[in-house]
Amino acid sequence: GLCNRRDDVVRRQPTARRYDMTSAPSLPAIAMPPPATLLVSRARVPPHKRDLTHFLSANASGRDWLVGDVHGHFSRLKAAMDAAGFNPLQDRLLSVGDLVDRGPESPAVIEWLSQPWFYAIRGNHEQMFLEYHAQPSAAARRRYMARAWEANGGAWAARLTEAQRTAIAEQLQRLPYLMAVDVGAGVSLLLAHACMPSGSAWPTL
Repeated sequence: GLCNRRDDVVRRQPTARRYDMTSAPSLPAIAMPPPATLLVSRARVPPHKRDLTHFLSANASGRDWLVGDVHGHFSRLKAAMDAAGFNPLQDRLLSVGDLVDRGPESPAVIEWLSQPWFYAIRGNHEQMFLEYHAQPSAAARRRYMARAWEANGGAWAARLTEAQRTAIAEQLQRLPYLMAVDVGAGVSLLLAHACMPSGSAWPTL
């Protein structure tokens, strides 16, 4: 269905090469259905909505992997990728958002978004970070945190320096709301963080 979203990498046939980031204990890769997806023709995306969508060309040399809500558990993600044989020279990892909050490694999001093989769209937790950062004063940020974000795992952001928050916000601000991945034959796989309204056609959303 359109609402299937899970927190682990979709398992594919492994290869031998691994990418080089901080080591983590091995965890088994778990077979999962893809996140919220919809097969659409690129031509059906209306021009006024293309600024919300990142178009990704077909991966001719490797495989594309999909991951759901990481929520600050990047070591676990890395371990699952290693176990599955992710190849950073050929493969791509596509995230459907919610990279931050709740887990202990949320600040590492800036390192992951800097990787050339990593592509992500914006989830509601990235949006909350941006809204928190945009508050006009420290007092307003405290009110936003208490009202809307602390219960959702956002307390880590208050411990960052202003420079750290700004650097992360600049990365998150670039994230599109949707990603259309070319799968050939003029068709793209549309990735979204949340569910599409039941029965809706993309041009009418």
